[in-house]
Amino acid sequence: MELLDKLKRLIWGEVDGGEDRAAPECGADVALFEPSSGKVMLVKPDLFANVGQVTDYLCKGYLVLLDLSAVTSEGARRIVDFLSGAAYSRDGLLLQVSSKAYLLAPATVDVSDGVRPAAEDDWSYDAVFNF
Repeated sequence: MELLDKLKRLIWGEVDGGEDRAAPECGADVALFEPSSGKVMLVKPDLFANVGQVTDYLCKGYLVLLDLSAVTSEGARRIVDFLSGAAYSRDGLLLQVSSKAYLLAPATVDVSDGVRPAAEDDWSYDAVFNF
């Protein structure tokens, strides 16, 4: 049993009883998750290169309303594809609000449309891009 404990300490550092490990950091300059105090960020990127700030907001726990009206269809597709991966990796949600508007919610925000209860895996790539 002592060998197993030494291996655990070597791999994970100091391990106490049955405590869970801390969540991984989202970025080098972003601290572990802290509640956002109900802040909503409205972002209107004009290039794919500007999407980094959206992921930073999501990592900080902000609710992000994304307006893609200034982006071409191909650019919007790339942005939504990237952000859907970012939201998935943080256990968040990407929801299409209108044809060019999306809502990104972190895992701590419960999003419901008021008509039906929110399903765990309700997001569909095909539905977002109208395939």
